Formats: sequence, structure tokens, C-alpha cells
Amino acid sequence: MRTLPEAIAGSSPTSSSWNGQRLLNAPSPLREDGGVAIAEPIVVHMPEIEQKLRFIQILDIGNGGRVVTSIEFLSLANKVSGRGQELHLRKQAQLMDAGVNLVKIDLLRDGDRVMILRPEHIPPHARTTYQIVCWRAHHRKSFEVFRAPRRQPLPIIPIPLREHDPDVPLDLQALIDQVYENAEYDDIDYRADPVPSLSGEDASWADGLLRGRGLR
Repeated sequence: MRTLPEAIAGSSPTSSSWNGQRLLNAPSPLREDGGVAIAEPIVVHMPEIEQKLRFIQILDIGNGGRVVTSIEFLSLANKVSGRGQELHLRKQAQLMDAGVNLVKIDLLRDGDRVMILRPEHIPPHARTTYQIVCWRAHHRKSFEVFRAPRRQPLPIIPIPLREHDPDVPLDLQALIDQVYENAEYDDIDYRADPVPSLSGEDASWADGLLRGRGLR
């Protein structure tokens, strides 16, 4: 039995056989001068994505400033393959090993879903456009998943503290509304489509919402 390179080298330029199988060899494109035409690449230049990791940490001052809980809003650097995502996952593993509660909040539609809990492990009925996952250090094998559908206000979620302390509620919608006002995002041109763009019923819903508020 011949190897694949031998079968190709010893056969005609249009067909060959290997291991009892017929192989078709497409002829190489030729230039007018008889040389082989090399395909021209399409060069895509990607801007470098910021790799800073931003998060809020709750500390136990009475215990030497030990980190009790880490709250993070995922950025695009976390959700796109590269150094930023590697740093994010490494820091996540370090916090879990140290027994720190984690709250991951993903309000971005772009990029991969990089959460404490893999997307395929989230029940289908709980998978929404936006997602929040909480992990409590004293319940290491349990994950709390919070739904955040696009067309509904963001939920009020419980923030875990020390094991015997009561949770603290965090009103995500009120927080985002305050950030929107403080950062003066009201100068955004809502006549343009969002990135990534919406489609189908979601696009119609957003258009009607914006028109109702005089933004389109």
C-alpha cells in the first residue's frame, strides 16, 4: 500500500488512488507566463482590545482585609480569545481557589459567553440575552443563574457576603440607569443600528421603543 504523498506523486494530474479510494486532483491555476498563480490574501487589521480587568471587591476589614466577594461586569476583552480572556480566566480560578464569592454579570451581546458556569450547563429556559451567574464559596458545587431577557428590566440580585451574613440586594437596572445618567450617554445617536445589530422581532421592538421616546 502506498502512502498518500506517493499515490499523488505517482498518478496523473487529474486523478489518483490511495487506500482503495479515488482522489481527484484539481489542476493548479496558471498565470499567462506559465507560472503558478498564488492566491492573494485579504488582510484584516484588528484593533487591540483593552486588557484591563475591572471589578468590585467586598473586603472583610475585621479579618485583615480579606476579599469576601468579587463582582465583575464582563468586558469585550474578557469575551474575545486572547490575552485579556486568559487573564480573566486565570484571575477567576485564583479567586475560587481562595474561597472568594464570585458574581459575574454579562450585559454584552458580542463575544463568547465566558462565565463561571459553562453555557451548555445552563438550563435552556434560563439562557437569556444577558446573563448573571453567582458562585458561593461555601457551596462550591452550586451555581445560581439569573435570567436577564433583553425586553425586561434587569433583575435585583442577591450579593453573597460571609457564609453567615445575609445577602445584600443589588438593583442592576437602577445601577445601569444611574451610570447612563452620570456618564451622559444620552448623546448617543439612536437613529443608527446597534452593534451587533438586532434582527426580526427584537429590531421591531427596539425601533418602536425608541420612536415612542422621540429618539428616532
